[in-house]
Amino acid sequence: MKLSRRFLTGLTAVLLLLLVVAQNSFAQTYVDVAPGFSTLNDAITNNTNPNVIFRLQRGVNAIYLLNGSLTITSAVRIEAASGTGARPQLIPAIGSGGVSDIPIRVKADLYLKGVYVTAKDEGGAYLSQILRVQAEGCKLKFEDCFFENTAQSAIRTDSKNSKIFLLGSTFKNCASDWANGRGIDDRGVNIDTLYVENCSIYNIGFRFLRDGGGYIKYAYFNHNTFTNIGIGLVDIGECPKLVFKNNLVLNCGFIGQGKKSGTGFLVNLKTLTSTDFAGVTQTAEVHHNNFYSDPNWTKNFSDTVVVVPNFSTTLQALITGTTNISDAVAFTNITSYAGLITKYWADPLLSSSQTATELRATTSFDLGYANTLKSYTFGTSSQPLGALTWFGLTVGVNSKEELPSQYELTQNYPNPFNPSTIINYQIPENGNVTLKVYDVLGKEVLTLVNEFQNAGKYSVRMNSLSQNLTSGIYFYTIKANNFVQTKKMMLVK
Repeated sequence: MKLSRRFLTGLTAVLLLLLVVAQNSFAQTYVDVAPGFSTLNDAITNNTNPNVIFRLQRGVNAIYLLNGSLTITSAVRIEAASGTGARPQLIPAIGSGGVSDIPIRVKADLYLKGVYVTAKDEGGAYLSQILRVQAEGCKLKFEDCFFENTAQSAIRTDSKNSKIFLLGSTFKNCASDWANGRGIDDRGVNIDTLYVENCSIYNIGFRFLRDGGGYIKYAYFNHNTFTNIGIGLVDIGECPKLVFKNNLVLNCGFIGQGKKSGTGFLVNLKTLTSTDFAGVTQTAEVHHNNFYSDPNWTKNFSDTVVVVPNFSTTLQALITGTTNISDAVAFTNITSYAGLITKYWADPLLSSSQTATELRATTSFDLGYANTLKSYTFGTSSQPLGALTWFGLTVGVNSKEELPSQYELTQNYPNPFNPSTIINYQIPENGNVTLKVYDVLGKEVLTLVNEFQNAGKYSVRMNSLSQNLTSGIYFYTIKANNFVQTKKMMLVK
């Protein structure tokens, strides 16, 4: 009788687990939102279903005028409709009082895909930020998005422990004066994760990342194109683990710095001093990047001005090898701002100069370059350095056809097994992936994977000895983006 009760209890737990999995897999629904004034604000405010994806129309007339800030108080997903038309545009409207507000205030998790967001309101005024994080621990994932036109910063974090994932997106026209104009401004608060991959970042007045005194637990920059950034590039601050690879850095810090007063760096990493990192060894993986300053720009330097050094002293000490290059890349269609160098150093106030607003380009640039250059095959997968969207490529593979077309979790082998077994899975798009093992009572006994992964095929070996697992039936569950699947396996000793 005891055995029967135990079996029934275990069976009930498994059925409940599978029911939750089924609900998570199929409960997602779309809400189509028409363009217009306040339509997106109202759709989000009136929604009561947590599994909704707000789908926006494409096309030149797909303009969503925001009625004040779009305030995210519970997890929200906003996507452009499938197709190749112009991205839906999120634009701040001017309210009845004649004022507008920044586009988005984040107080919960937010996922954006395929949308255009600007801080330039419908009357032409440049607002301070595009997006402001105002609650602790928010996760932001932006994929194939376009952010432009802000006076201070595209993303500002007022609350700590944000997880920020920027994938295949563009940041442009962040400038007001030379002390402002940032892609991300941490305002001195700590960031949990900053993951930037396959992004195009240009025409930034100050830096793409400004450190105000907080730390970043994990910073990852891979296959990004940075160009036309005035003062520096990324001021990371304290960070236990930095990865900076396959990036193209062209004419960043183009203003230069004074020989006597200059202490800036393109990539600035500081020594760990926070007690949160006591006993932690700081590491930096910096390789296969191209740092290049066009001599047609630097010839505008006076005798008292020098090129901004690539790395801070702390970072330089952590870098091993010499796998970074300086390759003369020229883009096929881009405006030169070399003339701003002379204007900057002629201005007695420097940082107060309004000449930084001249960085605001009215057209988009083509950041592709010739396939005869060294940079074109210098990447870690023999791919072009910088954002691969300009070449129709996907990070880590040679063509889109090599990527999996669907999610899949395969049956482990061997099965039954002792003591180890192999689990294969594939994901067709980048995302956070967890792969966990549960016993028949639904208790988690092992985490095999818990990280952000690129689209591709993966193989994981599970060893029962690591957790002293006993003979019996176990279940393994994968969660990746909105995909959830569970399979059964048996351990026989």
